[in-house]
Amino acid sequence: MTETATATRGRPRPQETINRDRQAARLLLNGAKTRNELRTALGGDTKESQAYLALCRLRDVGYVERRRREGGGHEWALTATGRTFAQAA
Repeated sequence: MTETATATRGRPRPQETINRDRQAARLLLNGAKTRNELRTALGGDTKESQAYLALCRLRDVGYVERRRREGGGHEWALTATGRTFAQAA
């Protein structure tokens, strides 16, 4: 995802959002995480909804996939393409 803050369609995505998506991908290099684990790892005043939206944007471009974990709930993990992106981010 070589995204910049300029828009080609619709409203421009703020640089803060782009940076959060990249950081989320880098955090997943260490292994799959739940949405809440990712929110905690992102730190600061990151809301649960912001962590989820970052995961959804990464999923939409094929960088992460959602997996069911034992005992219910889901974990998010990088795909092979996502791993390459995260290492470059």
